[in-house]
Amino acid sequence: MIFKRKPSDTPPTDPGSEPGAPPPGYDQVLSLSQTGETATEDFFDDLATEIRISKAQFDTEAGELRVNGWCLTPEAKFDLLLEVVGTDLICEVTPATQERMDVFQKMPQYGNKTSGWQVKLPVEALPEKAVARISYVSEDRMRIFNKDIVIPPASSPFVGESLKIKNCSYSPLRSLCIIDLDIVSDRETLAFDVTTTEGIPLGPVQSRVAPANSKGIQPVRLNILVSGLQDRQELQISETGNPALRAEIAVSTLKDAPRRITATTPSVRQNLIPAEEALDLASLIALKKGLADHPRPAKAEDEVCYFPAFEDAADLSNHYHRASWYLTGPDSPISRVTFAAPDAHSNIAPPPDHFASRSLDAGTLDIIAPDGAYIDALLRAKTILVWRPLSKGLQRYLSKILGKAPNIITVATNDPASVEYGNYCKGPWLLLPEAEKQKRLQESQDRFRAALQAQRDAGKTCSAVFGTGPSIDTAFEFDFSTCMTVACNSVVANAALLDHIRPTFICAGDAVSHFGVSQYAETFRTDLIKALTERDIYLFTSAAIGFLLVQNHPEIRDRVILCEQRFSGLNCDLEKIWSLPRFDSTLNIHMLPIAASFSDTVYMLGLDGRDPNPANNEDFWAHSKAAQYHDLVDSGHLAHPTFTMNRAQATESRYLASVQESFLAGEALGKSFFALAPSFTPPVHARPAPDRCFEPSDVDGRRKLRIPGGQLQAPRLADQPGKTRALIVMQMNRRHFSGGRYHGTMLAEAMAEFCDDVVVWTNNMPPWSGDLSFSPHHHKVHYEINDFLQPPAGDFDYVIVLPDGSRNPGMYYRVFEKAKSCNAKTAFLNFESLNWFNALSPAPKKLSDVDNWFAATCFSDIILSSAETAVPFAERFYKTLFHTPTFAVAPPAINSPIADLVKQQNMPREKQIILISRFGNVSAHKNINAIFDCITPEMKGYTLALIAGTSDLPDDETLTTFRNKLDDLGLSLKLLYMISDREKYEEIAKSELMIFPSLFEGFGYPPVEAGYMGTPCIAYDLPVLQEFNADHAHFVPWGDEAALRAKISEVLQQPQEARVRCRTPQVLQTANLETFSRTLKEIFTHTPAPTAASSFSTERFEVARKIYLDECHESDFPEGVMSKRDLSTLLTRYERLASEMREKLQARRGDSGAQV
Repeated sequence: MIFKRKPSDTPPTDPGSEPGAPPPGYDQVLSLSQTGETATEDFFDDLATEIRISKAQFDTEAGELRVNGWCLTPEAKFDLLLEVVGTDLICEVTPATQERMDVFQKMPQYGNKTSGWQVKLPVEALPEKAVARISYVSEDRMRIFNKDIVIPPASSPFVGESLKIKNCSYSPLRSLCIIDLDIVSDRETLAFDVTTTEGIPLGPVQSRVAPANSKGIQPVRLNILVSGLQDRQELQISETGNPALRAEIAVSTLKDAPRRITATTPSVRQNLIPAEEALDLASLIALKKGLADHPRPAKAEDEVCYFPAFEDAADLSNHYHRASWYLTGPDSPISRVTFAAPDAHSNIAPPPDHFASRSLDAGTLDIIAPDGAYIDALLRAKTILVWRPLSKGLQRYLSKILGKAPNIITVATNDPASVEYGNYCKGPWLLLPEAEKQKRLQESQDRFRAALQAQRDAGKTCSAVFGTGPSIDTAFEFDFSTCMTVACNSVVANAALLDHIRPTFICAGDAVSHFGVSQYAETFRTDLIKALTERDIYLFTSAAIGFLLVQNHPEIRDRVILCEQRFSGLNCDLEKIWSLPRFDSTLNIHMLPIAASFSDTVYMLGLDGRDPNPANNEDFWAHSKAAQYHDLVDSGHLAHPTFTMNRAQATESRYLASVQESFLAGEALGKSFFALAPSFTPPVHARPAPDRCFEPSDVDGRRKLRIPGGQLQAPRLADQPGKTRALIVMQMNRRHFSGGRYHGTMLAEAMAEFCDDVVVWTNNMPPWSGDLSFSPHHHKVHYEINDFLQPPAGDFDYVIVLPDGSRNPGMYYRVFEKAKSCNAKTAFLNFESLNWFNALSPAPKKLSDVDNWFAATCFSDIILSSAETAVPFAERFYKTLFHTPTFAVAPPAINSPIADLVKQQNMPREKQIILISRFGNVSAHKNINAIFDCITPEMKGYTLALIAGTSDLPDDETLTTFRNKLDDLGLSLKLLYMISDREKYEEIAKSELMIFPSLFEGFGYPPVEAGYMGTPCIAYDLPVLQEFNADHAHFVPWGDEAALRAKISEVLQQPQEARVRCRTPQVLQTANLETFSRTLKEIFTHTPAPTAASSFSTERFEVARKIYLDECHESDFPEGVMSKRDLSTLLTRYERLASEMREKLQARRGDSGAQV
């Protein structure tokens, strides 16, 4: 670790130094502010003076005249005077007190963003038609501008105010509602309330109100962290001080990440060509002609009719038996179901063996001849079941032909696009009168709330969800007495398991396995009803299909909880918003929303997923032998032949994406998910339960679960004195992995060791958030997700900012305002200064893009680098203006808790070579294409495991070309992207070799991770890589592809044990979380007291940015030469700050005792 002070007494340098002297730098630029020199040329010579009054209003009740406007001028000295014409009211106006970006955007040549001014004068009365006048006076110029004063009626202080919503969106991945609106109001303080149209308040509401434009309009952005919103949910937004100022808008759901798109893409195969026996346009035209002269009876809401008429007895029997289950029952809203067949009195064939046994309901099902009575039934029925394939366009046409908008439902059993198994299930709920639906939904929500309250009264503090994977057999090793438990469907087959986990809810939502016509479904329902009637258990299911069970078994109505799927993302507050996600699996639809609504801690068991070995899967997934009806699985496939086709379409990808989305959305709200067993489902596997999840001692030989760390869900530490708190601030890209963002999250975990509370303020949850929960102090880390509108509550001792590529300084403004308000010690995390990056990278970055970085260091007590290699470059690049910072080094940790867990698995090596890199021009320095130039004969037959840290992969054609090139060279490709840390370390541990061809790194995680996992690594000899990996990695000269190829050949020819240069590399110590924490603690507790942020202002930040940009010559920034004219221009622009600059420069040079 480097730990030294930057020299503070730099001798002054004369800007007009003789030839051969060093070129002028920042000291020379700033020294102009104390020379008293006058610019020989005026940058603004040709600019006119412009003044305006934007608004003039007299508030009669407050007795106040309010006038605002703006002034642009090239002159440094002038006066502004405001008067009311014809009166003795006159006052001097202070210019440049308000930001006016609208004016700046129209006239940027003045370089003035703060041209605005505002005046408020106490006035008892004004004459009629009073006029406000602003006068500009200088030695050379005189300008005036008049504007009529508006006097609103005294009856209302809010006259003239307006509110207009521009956009309202909801990001399920962020659990964040974002609202943009425009408001017109003269009031200084504005606040906002947001409620659903049902009156449910949302909040807290964070707001950022921008300055008014020339029309008096103030743009406003609101952020509300919510547990979820229904699709197209109507919201009402009002201003707190004037509730009449309100508007309503429907929320639009963002599909703001590839994972989100995958999670919500229907997994139903659509027909590109007509299915076999499909109805065509000619068939419908013939129907239309046949109905031309037929009378149109009134619609019967409770009648169903099949179309077209049946011609084959087998088809009739097939749908007759389905109808006897789906469309009948004591509680069914359907009074009549009509079939048409030539022989209306023919006997229905017995059901096939794979069908459930069921007595036929002759009272509801009616077979008639295809004559006029059938036409009457077809026109009368509110719902038409089309049993032959019919395209969506023709479905709409059929509805038009029949008239009065009947429900057209496709139930063809030979057409995947018809989804008969789902559509049959939904029919009864669709036909239920709306008032009855709402009644049953309200009953269900009341039932649910009462069930959760009973669990709270019983002292339950956590939740546990149980799937039916093989790991459910280990449930008896755990004590779930502190948990409200939720079990998945066929768990009801195991009475002993039910006795042990004592579920409050059983969840079922599969239209085939649970509510279909197969023997499997019938057996499940028999066991389910037995469990519901004999135990204190509720069935929680989706209303559209779950109602079917109540329809046929009204005796269990009070044990069934129905909820509709109208939600985007995970709903963590079912007690408030009664709606379920539009996902596929019962885990995401039912179990996780129930568990997350009850507690912040959710344990998971039996979520094994799909075993890579197909022999271990049954019915698509791996199942426990003790919680599945194995002998009956095929009956479901036979009864619903298109189900398997649709499931193969996208079931697994949708499932994995929706599980990850659910976890990220919950974690954004402070939820934690812990797996009690390994899983083949990556998002579950990434979240293993650490030791702090268990009581120190077993109970009756079982591990007892608890709140992680033993703490109850107590109030946050924001308002608790005497606690050490840290704030880490960074932008987060949800679309790809970033080493810098990863560094920031590990920094939070490390600081939690010596801080009582660590808040990460960011705009997105990190995609790898699940991997972090295994860290020992993760329970002290909290994420606050918003658009950096308002900082987290409370005071902080330490504030650390991570830079990014954004040119918007807003985040930095609010970071340093917060740090200043609580006198926090500030740190800037220096990943790599651009003078270092551009010296080695094949694609240099624009120096002008990091002006915010430079300005941020001017208010940072500590400039924290990852490597000693970085410090000389940082000292040269970050020439701070207002203080003397400390340059320190803290090498970041890898996720050593997860890495250690993987090492305990002792995974055998496979014939695999690993490469961790990124695609794209922005990542050209990662040098991914070098892999093709370093293939050696020894690599033939290996698998190249490519971990791509991005979700924005190249298009299919590029990937195919990439894969084909490798095939031609004898390698197969295993493409892994956006994987968890646990998966990553498993792949590294399995690999025989890592190749790392990067041409520049600010730290370089992959070689460090390879060394930690005992995997040999070959890389270019970048100094920063040698700093940490010299004892274990194999290095070749920078950019020498021939040497890289030769070293790969040499290493692969050695036995595996000989490839590892060091068994105990230094990274085992330097890269673990404990070492990182100790280093950070030393830095933050032993550096001088905080001073940097105390001098912050947005004006100073802008000065720092502009000074940097003015000297930022792209070709040679560090040694860039500024002409005398450039220096004079710089002085002219910042003349107002000359006095302040003089004081600071004198203090830095020791010319006065002023405090820096």
